[in-house]
Amino acid sequence: MGGPVKWMAVLIVLVAGVGPTASRAEPWAFGAFKIDWPDGFVHQDAGGTDQFVRPDGVGVTVDVLGHGPMPKPKEQEAVQRWQSYAHNELVGLAQRHGRIVIPLQDAHLASGLELLSLADEQSSEGGKTFGLFFLLISPDARIVQIAVEGPGFASERMREFRPIMDNARWTAGP
Repeated sequence: MGGPVKWMAVLIVLVAGVGPTASRAEPWAFGAFKIDWPDGFVHQDAGGTDQFVRPDGVGVTVDVLGHGPMPKPKEQEAVQRWQSYAHNELVGLAQRHGRIVIPLQDAHLASGLELLSLADEQSSEGGKTFGLFFLLISPDARIVQIAVEGPGFASERMREFRPIMDNARWTAGP
């Protein structure tokens, strides 16, 4: 898979009877992008994509799209393109993945990042599965896409994972 949708790779590992792990934060670093993530996730070799899985079957895919310095007008054009992507393609991808149960939300974080997020849910013989999709946009147009997928209800998992985005940050410029 390639392009902006490679992070949509489904990473579901069902392990019966194992609950969520402790909430101790563990720093994850992807170049100049940092986020403190709950402990208990194990990195999986995914051919160039950063994927992590927890024993309860919850999987996380992180895709960081940085760039070199660019003129301010170009940065603003790029930010607008990513916002448009979230409102159009990201919503469409989530609709194809499942039924959207938390519509696209837009928040501005203390770090200066814009966070666009939404969630979907599917029902199957094995029960409910969810997909949470986060797009973090920096003022200088660097992008981080984070997908969290696995067994459970989207609303419960959004309450678990949305607050984690508040500590996302870039530690250096492009």
